[in-house]
Amino acid sequence: MALQVLKGIVFDPTHRNTVKERGELDALVQANTWMFGENFHITLAETGLTRIMDRVSQEIGTKRGKKRVTKGNGKVGRVDSFLGRIVPHPNQAHREFLLIELKRPSLTIGRKELDQLEDYVNAIKAQPEYNDTSNTWTFYLVTGEYDDTVKGRITQSGRPVGLFIEQGGVTVWVKTWSQIVRDCEARLHFIADKLQVEVSGEEIESRIAQLKSSILKTASKGQADPEGMQTS
Repeated sequence: MALQVLKGIVFDPTHRNTVKERGELDALVQANTWMFGENFHITLAETGLTRIMDRVSQEIGTKRGKKRVTKGNGKVGRVDSFLGRIVPHPNQAHREFLLIELKRPSLTIGRKELDQLEDYVNAIKAQPEYNDTSNTWTFYLVTGEYDDTVKGRITQSGRPVGLFIEQGGVTVWVKTWSQIVRDCEARLHFIADKLQVEVSGEEIESRIAQLKSSILKTASKGQADPEGMQTS
């Protein structure tokens, strides 16, 4: 069902042009983190970089004090989703962390959004919790489309399309929502085919309507903490 809802949002012009990142797309991804992999035991929704590094510090058993994590311009950065998991590795303390920044399907990103993503990467790499471990970090920027400037930086010879940075335990990807859908379908195989048959258009529209109404419910609860965090 979730994949069908995502396809409805991405490909149906009615929803593609109106869906929002916060309260809608992020809610869908947060409830279906399998879209970016399996077995995540850390899930933080719409949270600041300071909260992220606090959670990483807790995970690896260190103390980081009360230092705020900011971007190069001194501003506090926020990401839509932060995920963490334990994977088979010779080092039992090894972890994989994912930061996901979502943009609405109707948006064509350019240098500004790419620079923002790189600011997040540099802010994380400047932290001792990053430098003192062999953990790996993957960043995703997911959008509707990207302009020629971005295309030139993520379509380099000898590298997979979408790969922006790969160095020092950090991998940074730029992907379109259409690519995310295709990647999910490739992983699900026959399950995706079965869902296409069994899920009706009415059910998909109902789920999209629920997502759109969720942002109103969230707003009615009042202001969130500036570095708000949810965990599971």
